[in-house]
Amino acid sequence: MKAWGILTARLSTLIFLGLTACAPVQTMNPEFRAQTLSALRSGTINLNCGAACAWGWVNERARMRAFDAAGDWESLALRVAQVGYQKDLAYYYLGRAAEGLGYREAALAYYGDSYTLATGTQPGPQCRQVAGDCMGVDLLAVLPVKLKLAAAVAGGASTTSPSEKQSDVSVKSRQPSQNNKISIDCKNNQKVLVNNFFPKGDTSSGRAELAANNGKMWISYGPGVEIHTNREYRLFWILVGGRNLKEVQQNQKDAESYLLRTLGIDKETACKLEVQISAPKSMTGRFAYTIEDAFSFCPGAQSIEHMKL
Repeated sequence: MKAWGILTARLSTLIFLGLTACAPVQTMNPEFRAQTLSALRSGTINLNCGAACAWGWVNERARMRAFDAAGDWESLALRVAQVGYQKDLAYYYLGRAAEGLGYREAALAYYGDSYTLATGTQPGPQCRQVAGDCMGVDLLAVLPVKLKLAAAVAGGASTTSPSEKQSDVSVKSRQPSQNNKISIDCKNNQKVLVNNFFPKGDTSSGRAELAANNGKMWISYGPGVEIHTNREYRLFWILVGGRNLKEVQQNQKDAESYLLRTLGIDKETACKLEVQISAPKSMTGRFAYTIEDAFSFCPGAQSIEHMKL
């Protein structure tokens, strides 16, 4: 009966798409191309088509991913604008195109639009609500880093060299309150007590940034969703960068140590936490790797050092 329910739900979805997703795709011509590329540079492309453009999105999203992977930024922006579908991943692609072409302020605007949709209350524009619709991009992990780096560059801020000392790691960190403890959910329905790491001790948002150092590390806490089960949970995101494997390895260790000190826990307790550690391309300049759900010192963990970088 459960399988039948899933099948009928999928059939209903397909019928819905077939009936509603019939909006014509914008014709590509010199005028549209010029207007779109001008709007891309100014950060003013507005994707406002809903369900009527869903089928066009499904047909074109693989091509968009290919343009993104190839660094064909103009073709990527033109294809996204041509479909016009209001989707968090679509705005992310516009941000990628703008960033790739050097339009930093526009990239910041598009990444902001993407993040607003990705974290909003309406599920329709969120790619994670449909299996495979995010095309391998974890927006909830990538966008905060993109926003921070784009803001730093657009504002003329200097970035921090990965070779700087550990004492400089928390240049932009939010200092937690060490005077009280909070309970957070962990793996296997466990709970642990940690130092209250939320700004001003206010846990109501469920989100917190613990440390930010451009090019070296970024640590935050917030919601995550399991792709296969749609289970929602809270976890720590650790993103590390570096110009080579040695720097990435050191930055991972520094980030892990910083988080343990901030939370006031030992390694055994840390292995109970929900965590995801990544080395995104935006911070390495070369490749993007995810180290699943464990610290490097936990049993069975996959370390960055075992990967080609």
